[in-house]
Amino acid sequence: MKNVLNILKICFWVLLVSFFSSLTSCNTCDSGDGGSGSDPNNVLYFTAFPLNSLVPSIYSAESNGRLIANLSANGSLFSAPAGKSSNKRIAYLRYDNNLQKNLIIIKNIDGSDSAVVDKDNNQYGVAFPVLSPDANKIAFYGGNGKLYLWVRNPFDGSSYIEKLTGQNYPGTLPAFSPDSKMLAFFEGDPSSGSFSLKIIDSEMPDVVINQVDYSNSSLIAKNENSPEWSFDSRKICFPVKSDDIEKLIIYSLNSSSEEVKFGNLGVRYAVLSPDAKLLMFASKDGSLWLRTLDSDPKYKQLIDSEGLFSISNASWSPKGNKIVYSKYYPEDGNFTFSTIFTAELVNDGNGTNLKNIKLISNNAYKAYWGR
Repeated sequence: MKNVLNILKICFWVLLVSFFSSLTSCNTCDSGDGGSGSDPNNVLYFTAFPLNSLVPSIYSAESNGRLIANLSANGSLFSAPAGKSSNKRIAYLRYDNNLQKNLIIIKNIDGSDSAVVDKDNNQYGVAFPVLSPDANKIAFYGGNGKLYLWVRNPFDGSSYIEKLTGQNYPGTLPAFSPDSKMLAFFEGDPSSGSFSLKIIDSEMPDVVINQVDYSNSSLIAKNENSPEWSFDSRKICFPVKSDDIEKLIIYSLNSSSEEVKFGNLGVRYAVLSPDAKLLMFASKDGSLWLRTLDSDPKYKQLIDSEGLFSISNASWSPKGNKIVYSKYYPEDGNFTFSTIFTAELVNDGNGTNLKNIKLISNNAYKAYWGR
């Protein structure tokens, strides 16, 4: 597997050119304590490149763009902080120049109790750590289709690492259920025209809770596509392409499955609202939409890309009254790092619309809501 830091550096240089030509706001800077004393449901966490730096940093910020704080001057974040509200923890990837290795680090947001979970070794190179909501488990990529799980015993501090699969679907990341009890991931080879959704017990990874095979189908390409859990840990949604038709699969843990189609709009990704009554999705032209889940679906366009840019990585705040999303320009060739915005969802008599749009950061990767 290519060194993750080198990939991030390439993304930075590609986007730096478009940054000066198309963006007019400031880069992320350290302007206060974004996590301390704030409502955790109103705080965002993300990775960004400071100006004139090739080293990614991890930041927190309130959803109005204020109180931005630097949580780590060397690191890349791929999941939200987790654990007890009194002292949240983050798991992230860091490149150690002395060791010339990637490290997976877990620590408290305030910087205390830092530990190395794993690092590059002769068997695999670590990448893309995803932290469980209870902060006791980390799923991470090991290159060449290998997926691993680190599990910590919260009572005595002991831990172990177990290999989950050697057939992780390329370009996808695993996802823990909001209650931390399950881990979902995709297995398969795109060239085979089929894949599987696998759901395991996150504390006993040998226990497979559900496995569903999808033939004559492929996952729709999206940067680090993940199974998207509902807030109640009972459903998973993900976009697929089958017989040249783009659709969304909503899989319930009771083994039922629903197919949602979007007509000519197509779908690149979709996420369920906290009450599971709405879908927020990106159409194939990069615009952002809302869709009801009733028998007579209604659509509402939130952002019209007008063919100039694309929206990615949109997600609901835990209370469902705000969203965060990323905007990128397709001509840049890569949307790993883009511009992060937040907005309020307001019903103003003309349906649901976005209000109070705030730019959070340029040169940034996907933002995660506090939990």
